[in-house]
Amino acid sequence: MSQDALVPAWEPGLSAQLKGRFGDFDLNVTFDAPNRGVTTLFGPPGGGKTLLLRCLAGLERAEEGQVQVGETLWQDGLLFLQPHEREVGCVFQDAALFPHLTVRGNLEFGRRRAGGETQLDGRVATRILGLEHLLDQGVDALTLSERIRVSIARALLANPQLLLMDRPLAMLEPEGRRSMLPYLEALADQLSIPILYIGDDIEEVARLADHVILLRDGRVRFSGQAATFFARAETANEIGAASESAAGAVLEGRIVERDPGLGLARVAVIGGSLWVVDLDPSPAEIGVGARCRLRVPASSVSLFLAPPSRSSVLNALPAKVHRVAMVDVARAAVELRLGEDGRGAGLLAHVTRRSLEALKVAPGRVMYAAVKAVALSERISGSSR
Repeated sequence: MSQDALVPAWEPGLSAQLKGRFGDFDLNVTFDAPNRGVTTLFGPPGGGKTLLLRCLAGLERAEEGQVQVGETLWQDGLLFLQPHEREVGCVFQDAALFPHLTVRGNLEFGRRRAGGETQLDGRVATRILGLEHLLDQGVDALTLSERIRVSIARALLANPQLLLMDRPLAMLEPEGRRSMLPYLEALADQLSIPILYIGDDIEEVARLADHVILLRDGRVRFSGQAATFFARAETANEIGAASESAAGAVLEGRIVERDPGLGLARVAVIGGSLWVVDLDPSPAEIGVGARCRLRVPASSVSLFLAPPSRSSVLNALPAKVHRVAMVDVARAAVELRLGEDGRGAGLLAHVTRRSLEALKVAPGRVMYAAVKAVALSERISGSSR
């Protein structure tokens, strides 16, 4: 399976260079974001993520810089489009709606702002976001999850060139967050505009992000594919999270075999295939050929010099060591690339220093990565992502 089959090439949909001082905070960023899919702004608190979104929306003005969305300049030298002049949709934590209007009225407000054709047909937007049965309800009768979905639909019906989302799920409980993710995934498949999404939850980012921009202290510390970001040894430390929970690879793949009787599916990734736990209750709906995404924690990967035998581990794949970095005095993070040639997808393993020395783990060495069964719980339908 080729790299191109699973990780499509992308063109910039948003280009930004912004430099300025805001009170005691210095912002100095340069980045490009793909013309479609989810670009997640990630990083420790106080890094400038919300400030950057406000600058892109025109709510704050950097002293220097350029912002271009598609073929349109929003800021360049003396040029500075005001917020109402920018075709931008914004969704914030408070999911603010017009309380005197019904759900339908709030959506119509967004449509009137567009003044014509919209990114999503209104009926498609309400169906994807599960709002069809709520159209005639008042805002006060909605749950928080429903309010968030209405605010997203209203922003999209205004036909933006760019969608900005600042922690839209932050006020939800963990279960509520998880229930919202399929709606966001479905939208990302349908939209052909850049989506910039601030997320603070590592699992949320791993599931949604196609592209990651790591922002810390007002500077871009990383910008690239999500799969590359999560397979790096230093990612957990950079985001200020506990290494064991944050470290791990994100793999894009296709389902090539399903065994509903055993509750397993085989997923082809670049450089090999993995048997994974298949949590989908309706095998007929998600068939062979469907694209999917897997998160493989570093703690689920063990290293061997030869394929393990008589083991409960379902997956043992040849992989070449790409890089080794010490996590602390007792542990190391080992970056791997699947395949004996080391040209496959990236994996990350945490091993003890004793194991590192005993196995003589070093860049360029071909080993076997034993991967415990991870769950096939995150899907990508269609071919856009």
